[in-house]
Amino acid sequence: MSDDLQRKYMRRLHALVARLDHVLTPQQREDVERLIDHSEGPEAMLTLAWILVEGDKRVPASAIDEIRDLADGLIDEKDFPPNLDQCAIERS
Repeated sequence: MSDDLQRKYMRRLHALVARLDHVLTPQQREDVERLIDHSEGPEAMLTLAWILVEGDKRVPASAIDEIRDLADGLIDEKDFPPNLDQCAIERS
């Protein structure tokens, strides 16, 4: 991945975590941010997905889509929680 693409990817990761800050505990956010800062963006998205499911948290459906998009091709879909879509707030 080129440096420019890597920077854009990192910005998207950080922006998504910031968007979901209201549903994350400080420790959860720190755990996800630490993975991102160590160039483990896909693993951070997998961790975020499990945090949402295990915490029974509700987020916009677009956030679920973005989690999957940011991990696409890098994390096997079967590693995501099978009920991740249940965390999505219905689209209007």
